[in-house]
Amino acid sequence: MLGNQRPKGENLLIKTAVISILKDCLANATHAPPPPLQQQLGQAKADDRITTIEHDIKEIKETLRNMVTQSPRSYVDAILSPGNTNSKPKDASAHIRLETAKRERLEQAKTDRAKREITLTFRNASEKAYTRLRDTNESEYAAELQDAINRSEAKGATILKLRKMPGKLLKIQCNSESEATKLQELKWEQALEGATVLTQEYGIVLHGVATQIMDTRTTTQERMKAIIQEDNPALAVQRIAPLTKRLRNPDAPTQSIVIFTRCPKTANDAIIDGVRIEGRYYAARRYNSQNQIRQCFRCQGYGHKAESCTRKITCGWCAQEHETKSCTGKASKCTHCNEEHPAWHHECPKRLKEHERLEALNAATPPLFTC
Repeated sequence: MLGNQRPKGENLLIKTAVISILKDCLANATHAPPPPLQQQLGQAKADDRITTIEHDIKEIKETLRNMVTQSPRSYVDAILSPGNTNSKPKDASAHIRLETAKRERLEQAKTDRAKREITLTFRNASEKAYTRLRDTNESEYAAELQDAINRSEAKGATILKLRKMPGKLLKIQCNSESEATKLQELKWEQALEGATVLTQEYGIVLHGVATQIMDTRTTTQERMKAIIQEDNPALAVQRIAPLTKRLRNPDAPTQSIVIFTRCPKTANDAIIDGVRIEGRYYAARRYNSQNQIRQCFRCQGYGHKAESCTRKITCGWCAQEHETKSCTGKASKCTHCNEEHPAWHHECPKRLKEHERLEALNAATPPLFTC
């Protein structure tokens, strides 16, 4: 019953601790002598077992009392605490806890790093500005950009690192948060002919939204934002997107959408209170792009994308060594299970296993954004 619960925050830590303690009690109970030997031991042995159970119950109560009175601990603290001696995962749940702790550390590091970074988008910039970015190596471009900064009102800000990103994006890392703030306030539209600062967005996921109310394929952004903000005036909607680019069933009457906002507190309020659309209530959960299925369409493997793939090319339709887009075969064959379906089929055992793993990670992900 505890395992089927989906608590959040401190209650999730309490659930994990209680399950761990009950497993230890259960292990001790299963190692008890067989019935004939118990009868020979007599009543004294039974009394000892009752005393042991009472001691275990007392420890459970004391643990819960301490966890309630103490400040909430992160997954990193819980796993790295002295009482935890499991250096290697012994089961699936332990592996999920370790991977969750790793993601929490990475997310915290990413949050700290983001305070010293700004991201520029060249999607609306002039062709000349984007061509210059594309054809110039990063070190040379950083030197030119630093000269422009030194001549502007952001003088004093230093470019520590510069990276060109996919999707016409440019990420600039500074030495401190104050320097990043200076660059945020710089008028980049004039300096780089239309380039703008890309602000961080926080997404919340809604499931089961009727396509009659809004369809991300046909309804305009302005219309979808108006529909949502009509019943949720405090939710400053930046944009709305489908949860998955490829719909499993295009004719389905409902869909899952992601609502993006620039305020983490507003997103957290929507997660706690839910979202109302035309009189209907929708439970919202935190959107995390890392917890989405990532499949490489170069090798058909999971966990990475084609631009970073170093494996051999495998067709996702016939499992042969050529690109999927150039395949002329009529019969499909999965490169994972050899069944007659493409490698991305939703019933492929490999994909189902990846889906279960991500669902477990989603359940263990902190429910709210860090403000």
